[in-house]
Amino acid sequence: MNSFSLGRLNFSSLYHYLTLDVVLFFYQFLFQYFGTNCFLFLSQYLIFISLYMRFFCFLRFVILMFLIYLKSQLSYILKRRMQ
Repeated sequence: MNSFSLGRLNFSSLYHYLTLDVVLFFYQFLFQYFGTNCFLFLSQYLIFISLYMRFFCFLRFVILMFLIYLKSQLSYILKRRMQ
């Protein structure tokens, strides 16, 4: 569910990523049009933040899958020992 609350600043992750992508595209367009270092710096900074957040979402997913795998292996080992 997408949620957005300006008072408490509740953003869903999808809305947050879409906002970052739109802002990133805007600053890259300004850099290509005007060619100033300020816009280049801002676009590089936004690329870094976007990749950083996506990497940690992916890392959280991988850790969750690994924990599910460990749980299944431990339950299998415990069942074999009980027999």
